[in-house]
Parts: sequence; structure tokens; C-alpha cells
Amino acid sequence: MSNFFNYYGEYEDNLYEFNPGLNVIIADNGAGKTKLFSAFCWILKDKVINSDATEDKDVSIDNFKAHVVSDKAKNETLVENEIKCGIKINFTEENIQYEVEKYFWAKRINDNSPTDPETWYCSAIERKVSKMDLALLDYRLVNDADEIKNIINKILRPEFLQYALLKGEEVDAIIDFEDSDSLEAAINTITNASKIERLITISRNLHSKGYKELTSANREAAGKGQEFNAKVAERDNNKSKLDRIQKELFRYNEELLKAKKERDRAFNLLAGAQKREQIRSDQRQVEKQIELLDKEHSSFLNTLNDKFFDNQNIWLFYNTAHYEKSFHILRDRYLDYQKEKQIIKDFSENPKVFLSKLPEGSPDSYSLRKMLAEESCFVCGRDAKKDSAPWNHMQQVLEQHTPKKTQVSKQNFSRIFDELMQTSSAYYNQLISIPGDLINQRARDKNFREEKLRLRKSSEEMLKDLIGLGGKETEEDKFVVNIYGQAERRIEKNEASIKNCEEEVEALNILIQKLEKDLENLTEGKTKKGFIDRNSVMDDVFEISKSTKKIMYSRIIQDLENKSNEFYRSLTISNTGDGGNIKIFPSSEDKYSIDIRDDQNNRMYGLSEGFQRMKKLAVIMAIIAISDRGLLDYPLIADAPLSSFGRGFIQGFFEHVPDVFNQTIIMVKDLYDDSQPNKLSEIGEEVLMKIRSGSGSLHMNLVNEKLPQIFRETIIKRF
Repeated sequence: MSNFFNYYGEYEDNLYEFNPGLNVIIADNGAGKTKLFSAFCWILKDKVINSDATEDKDVSIDNFKAHVVSDKAKNETLVENEIKCGIKINFTEENIQYEVEKYFWAKRINDNSPTDPETWYCSAIERKVSKMDLALLDYRLVNDADEIKNIINKILRPEFLQYALLKGEEVDAIIDFEDSDSLEAAINTITNASKIERLITISRNLHSKGYKELTSANREAAGKGQEFNAKVAERDNNKSKLDRIQKELFRYNEELLKAKKERDRAFNLLAGAQKREQIRSDQRQVEKQIELLDKEHSSFLNTLNDKFFDNQNIWLFYNTAHYEKSFHILRDRYLDYQKEKQIIKDFSENPKVFLSKLPEGSPDSYSLRKMLAEESCFVCGRDAKKDSAPWNHMQQVLEQHTPKKTQVSKQNFSRIFDELMQTSSAYYNQLISIPGDLINQRARDKNFREEKLRLRKSSEEMLKDLIGLGGKETEEDKFVVNIYGQAERRIEKNEASIKNCEEEVEALNILIQKLEKDLENLTEGKTKKGFIDRNSVMDDVFEISKSTKKIMYSRIIQDLENKSNEFYRSLTISNTGDGGNIKIFPSSEDKYSIDIRDDQNNRMYGLSEGFQRMKKLAVIMAIIAISDRGLLDYPLIADAPLSSFGRGFIQGFFEHVPDVFNQTIIMVKDLYDDSQPNKLSEIGEEVLMKIRSGSGSLHMNLVNEKLPQIFRETIIKRF
């Protein structure tokens, strides 16, 4: 791809190389899975996927050209300059290599926003097709329109597109089991069983022609008698009536089948009502837990602000413990300085204070106060009890050393510093515990979030289970009961109508046979033998063709049922649930229905969406497998077909789908895990090992989602 959506750059910058077998492209949302699928759609049917629509829709490339050009390329393009946007596919068949390229040029015509379609003029789409004989190395361009069409159809024939080019949930529409014609159409498309239908049509026309010729010959032989003409008219009128009633009978059978399907769907819902109600009850409990957790978490977050200021936490002082040491150093310096100043001042005012009778080294005033308090002399070590002679002497000396009170200088901050030290010391031990407390609170916050996430995921899983059981979030079982009752009444009405029609058909056939016998008696021996023999032969051919179809379809249906169950078991073998068995049975003349039955042939209800989808996929795989091809030569190309599958279904899918398709190209998100070093989930690693030990390829799309769209590009990593 070249400048196609997020695939910015030249063809060689955006290259996927696929091998026979399983080829997987893994990518998170927005990394180019659907854009790659769009590239296949452009090649095969001149359409791309409009991801901006409510549901991904196919749109004509002609009406969407300005949108498919890389936004990054558009942002870098100056006015009057052009960008080439194109896709190119190479494939090989029988030693011939083909290359198909489709592209156009986008020219910037103004300075408006690069993402505005009006900023661009897009040329007509051009097509370049070539072929090369790999043995002879003979290369030539292909210009003939019919040959180009045939080459593109070699990639994937148009009648196979609905079975082998699947977008997301379209796998559910591979076969619509509610449509009585759907299974027959699928069989005819892939097995060429429609040939017998053409034979029946031809033989029916011949039979009608022979019958008309015989009737004309009988009329001539009867001499155009009044009795003969009356019986012919009566016979033809009854045949017309028979045709009308048979059409009504067919319509009643169709209505009966639809009513039964509707009743079965309703019964499926009713059968799972108890399970659904239990799930809803569990959901309500989980939602209550989430609500309580939300309140508790909110309350917890609200209290975090208080922890910055209250005396128990003082988070405001986080990372300030080192200031305590600095404060003490500065305070000591300040006190030493103040002490020096005070000594100098005291000496200058009263030198006698410093000429005490105490010997050198005698205690200072602070020491004297302490000696008095402890009733002990620090100089000689003797006791000095309060009010004793030694104690009174120390008291006298202290008074001599105590200067008269003077006004404290405004510059003396000792008291302030003392108060600061005393106040802050109460918090110092708490400073050490703040980091640990922060870690604990963050852990609590993380636990709140993880528990809420776990509960929400649990609620989502319950919702999936609810939908899998046929219920919806606000569905009322009473409404389902009404649908069930209406379907039952329609069944009774149609069954009664069918019975009446069948009785009329039987009576008319008896009457027509009698009239035919009467006509034979009127013309016995008169009609030329050639007309009689030719009509008899045409009757036999018509009956043989119908019997052949019946026998052929009986064999195909039996083979299809056996093969479907073989694939169904393989696809679901890793799943723990019981998926039952696929049963294909006639629902009316030439029509077939598909059900899931248990081992006692009872219809199973309440199967999950994964089982339902695997059932359809198994039938399609079986249709392909029982065809003359056995292994489909065309690739299966699917975008996100696994969205509703669990682990077991995904494993079964990757294990057995390559058994049917010669080449499988699957684009998935389910194997992506951003938390792993190589971005592969556990199942992704298993798929990679399978590919490395067998055949195929594994690519991963990577994109920097943090960048604005006009700077984004998809990077392709090949494992």
C-alpha cells in the first residue's frame, strides 16, 4: 500500500508477505486492520470500508477517494503538489505471477485543512495489471478488459466473496439459518449442485411440451368431440386449481417454518429465563458493590487533602526532615553569638561579677541553678540539701552572678527559636513516616481502582452471558411469553391450513387421474403412438430428474451434516461447554433447516454466541470440504472474526480453519497484549509457534496513538 489511510509512504514501506497456510495480522484498535481489509475490498470489488459510519459500511472508492489518502502525506503536501495513493497485490498461480495495481493521484488545490476533502482534487482511478511466466521470465502488461477481469477473479471469484471475504460480524451472515433458501443457495454456489436444477427445469419444459403435444393429438384423434373438449377443460381447470393450492400449500409451509423458528427462539429465551434472572441478580449485586466502592473511594480521596494539614499526618512537611538538622546548627551558632555578646556586656557593666571567690573553672549561673535543683555540688561532689549551709552558699553565689534585669533586645530571637524547636520536635518523628504513609495510601487507591475494574469486567462478562442466553439488559420475559403464544397460534393456524390444502390436493389428483383415464378411453387406439411414447419418455425424464435431485441432495445433506459435526467438534474442542451436534433435516419440500441437538436428538437452547457462530463457520467449512475441490484454492480473508469468541474458540479457529482454506489471512486484535514485551498475548505466542513450526506468517501493526492523526503512520513488524 502507498499512502493508503495510515499506510504512509511508498509500496516497499508498507508490505505484507503472506505464505500458504495461516497468516495473522495482529493490531490494536486504530492500527490498520480494517484499512488492510479495505485494500482487499478495493482490489476485489472497488469498495472500501467507511469506519466513520455508525456501522462499518462498504462504500464505493470513487466517492471516497479523498478520505483514503494518508493524512500524514496530505499534511506534508504543498499546494499544487500531488500524492499517489494506491494498492498493489502480487499472487502466483500455476507458475504465473500476476500483479494488480489500482491507484489515483490527489492534488492539493488550496491552503485549507489537509483533512478537508474540498482541499483535494482526485484523478480517476487507474489500473495496471501484468503477468510473468516464472519459468520463461516472460513479462507483459495486460490491457484487455476481459483478461484483466479474469485475472482479478483468480484472487477470489465473485461468487465466493460472501464466504471468503468477511468483515467482523459478517461471519454471522454467511448462512442465514432463518432463511429456508439460504442453505440451498450456499450448496449450489460452492458444490455446483445447481446443475441438477437446470436439468429439472429443462425436463419440466420438455414434459410440458410433450403433454401439450399429446393433448393436441388426442383432441384431433377424438374428432374435436364435445365430450372430449369438456373433459379437457375440466381437467385443465382442476390442474390450474391444483397449481394454485400447491402454491398456497408451499406458502403455508413457509409460514409454518417461520412460526416454528420464532417459537423456538422465544422458547430459547424462556428456557434460559431462570439463568438470565440469576445473571441479572448477580449483576445487581455487582453494581451495588461498585456503587459502595465508588462512595468509599470518593470518601477516601476527599480525606487525602486533610492529611496535608492535620497533626496526625502533616503531609505538607513531606521531604523537609533535613531542615531540622540545619535549624539546630544555625540556632547553636546564634545562641553562641548571643552568649558572647551578653558576657561582654555584663563584664563592661559589672566586672565584679566575674571576680567571684570561686576558683577558676567554677560553675556558671546555669550550672549553679542546676546544682541547687539537684541539691549537689558539682565542684566537690558533696550533697547540699535544700536550706543547708552549702545550699544557701550556692544560692548567694548565684545571686552575685545574676545581673540585674535589663530590657531584652528586639534583635534577640532566642525565645522564638526555642518555641520553634519545641513545637517542631513534636513533628520530627512523623516526618520519617510520611513516605511510607504515602505508599500505603497510593496502594489503597490502587486497590480501590483494581477492585472496581474487576467488578466492572465481571459485570460485562455477565452481560455477554445474558446476551448469549438470548436476553438483553432490560428485556421482559412477559414480552417473550407473548411472542411464544403468538407463534404457537400461527403454527396451529398454518398446520390446519396445510391439512386442508393436502386434502384438497389429494382429492384433485384423484379427480385429474380419473379425467385422464376418461380421455384415454375416448381416444383409445386413435392417437398416434409416437405422441404417446414421447410423452411417456418426457414423464420418465422429469420424474428421474426430480428423483436424482432428491437422492443427490440426500447424499449431500448427509455428507454435509457429518462433515459439519467433524469441524464443529474440532472448532469447539478446547471449549469447556457442551456444544451439542449439528442436525440438518428437511423442513418442507426441497427446504432444509439446521439445529443443534443433544445426544438424544433433543434441540438444545441457550447456546452462547460463540457456539452459534462456530456452528455457521463449521457448516461453511463443510460445504467447501465436500465439494470437488476439497481444499479451497482461494484465500479466506477476514477482519476481526473472533470478537465474541473465548479462548477455547480462538484456539479451535486457528487450529482448524487452515485445514479448509489453502491460505488464510486473518486480522485480529484478540492476540494483542500491550503489557507484554513483544505485544503478543499468551494465545498469540501459541499461534506464533504454530506458524513457525508449519507455514504462514505473523505480522503486527504498530502505531503511535499519542501523535495527532496527521502525524500517524502504521509500522508493519514481521515476526
